[in-house]
Amino acid sequence: MDQAALIRASLNKTWEEVRPQMELALLEQLSTGKAARQTDISDMSQAARWLDQAENDQQWRMALIEAAGKFSERAALFMIENGRLLCAALHGATSDTLPGLPIPIEEAPAFRTAIETGEPVVALRRAAEISEPIALVFNASGINKAFLIPMRTGGKTPAVLYAEGVDVRLPALELLMRIASGSVRPISDFWRNLSTAEKQMHLKAQRFARVSVAGMILSRPLDVRAGRKRRAIYSAFHGEIDRLRNQFADEFFLKSRNMVDYLHVELLSKLANDDATLLGAEYPGQMH
Repeated sequence: MDQAALIRASLNKTWEEVRPQMELALLEQLSTGKAARQTDISDMSQAARWLDQAENDQQWRMALIEAAGKFSERAALFMIENGRLLCAALHGATSDTLPGLPIPIEEAPAFRTAIETGEPVVALRRAAEISEPIALVFNASGINKAFLIPMRTGGKTPAVLYAEGVDVRLPALELLMRIASGSVRPISDFWRNLSTAEKQMHLKAQRFARVSVAGMILSRPLDVRAGRKRRAIYSAFHGEIDRLRNQFADEFFLKSRNMVDYLHVELLSKLANDDATLLGAEYPGQMH
């Protein structure tokens, strides 16, 4: 059995174990009035599917940060390694320096509190609390608070989610991290073994895919709707999709032995609403 199949088998087993917990948590949120919006329920279910479908750590991280973007305007996933924070994924913000930059936890007291207590922390968004590198990236005007939600698994905190914005649904983000902690297998060495340049390439590839697919949706909304209805999105966009696939392959996929086809992930999640049949039988599929 190859590595992808092993990961899939592990995820399937873990997902069956965490599904009852997710359903119970959703019911608890609804009954206590904690769910900020009815749409949070469907968004959370979609997030769980994304996490369940991840075939490697990087896809899992991307699924988590994309899901976090449904409940906040800007977010970042920080892995905890050897007493340092390492930014593994961004949503709603861009940076050429933060990804892969090791930040000592001592320079981010608010993160340290979240890691040590295992509880969410509401911090003032300033360098003295979240570190100077993070404060420089997340500097939108009118936003003074940051929400730090730790992931707990096996009695440890392997990651912390940073979230901010005008409308941050903290209960939903807490639930998301509970689901993620249940669906994640012990985090492998994939990300930590990448060099800084490789990590930056992965994040640039993510941004390329996200921006490219968003541009398609914004520029041709009627064609998107028609393609979905006919279950033939690729037929409607084959010229543009083929161009983007060639560009993604040339700039990212062929230059990295461990690159993920982020363009396929974005096409599937954003254009096809996580329904592969909407792309159509002619769609060439994921790059290998």
